[in-house]
Amino acid sequence: MPIILPPTTVVEPTDDTIFCRMYAQSGKWKKDSKLIIPTTAQEEVFFANVIEVGPGAMVDFDGDGKPIRSPMTIKPGENVIFHRYHGERLQIEDGWFILLKQSDVLAKIRIVDEEMNEFFKIARIGELDDKAMEAAKASA
Repeated sequence: MPIILPPTTVVEPTDDTIFCRMYAQSGKWKKDSKLIIPTTAQEEVFFANVIEVGPGAMVDFDGDGKPIRSPMTIKPGENVIFHRYHGERLQIEDGWFILLKQSDVLAKIRIVDEEMNEFFKIARIGELDDKAMEAAKASA
């Protein structure tokens, strides 16, 4: 079950947390596509656009007592893929969002061909695959 938050919510990730807006697969795809995602894999993974990232996980303190943090390799604006069982899902208005740890991200996804960008669209309530979202809700 996602956490339902009011529309005015501001999310500021801490440590190595990543705040993302989830994508739904639109199904629009060119036949000569170079990226093929099997149907079974589509049910196991989700896609998201990174909105904001935390400052990085704290690994130690320097001589002045200030935290030393590991660098974030994921940046705002990037698209990522992750397993459906990871993260904390949030519902803000009619949108699906997720908080992930940097280690939950399987890969960055970059679609160079602008025509291919139609494959992903911002997920709205009711647009994500019902079977996959029910499984995600059950795992939360």
